[in-house]
Amino acid sequence: MTIALDESIPQAESVEDLANAAGFVLEDTANGMTKITFDPERIKGAAFQHRLKGMSMLDYDVKVPICLFLSLPKVERAFQFVTINNKSHKVPTGNLKALLANFEQIEANLRSRLTQASITAPHYSTAVDVLNEDPESPFHKLVDWVNNRFEDAALLVPPTALENSLRAIVRAFPETREDESDALAVLYAIWRAVFGQYG
Repeated sequence: MTIALDESIPQAESVEDLANAAGFVLEDTANGMTKITFDPERIKGAAFQHRLKGMSMLDYDVKVPICLFLSLPKVERAFQFVTINNKSHKVPTGNLKALLANFEQIEANLRSRLTQASITAPHYSTAVDVLNEDPESPFHKLVDWVNNRFEDAALLVPPTALENSLRAIVRAFPETREDESDALAVLYAIWRAVFGQYG
């Protein structure tokens, strides 16, 4: 199991200190192991929590190999997530695109790192994010990927369908190549007409 902690999560000196410093504690044990104790409020959104919950339900002790990254910057966490998951099993394309959209401010650096690791990164992640988030978009709340966090989301449209549409628009209208918002405007116009006609 890989655990990568955000650089904003503080390391406390002792378990007693967790009440004041919501984070984690590392303790060396007598048998050469390291015990990790997390503040329960911080672990709620942990990606690995389902594995830990499953292990905690066993009626016997189980040894779990852990790869622990402490205080990892965002770009490094994103790189490790994609690299590790691609080595064990392919990360779903939609998840990878959503990850890149979440890290828009570091996308160029992350893309470069992934390229060096021979892992391809999609180009249109930001556009897909806009198509899902923009209330004026004909695909508002409809994109089927992990970034669609709306409570009333309808996961109907795969990100690749939107990417392919944008590529087709850029090929058909070369003037949209310079500004992605122009390609989005064309896509909006086409699909508003379709939805207007067919509902």
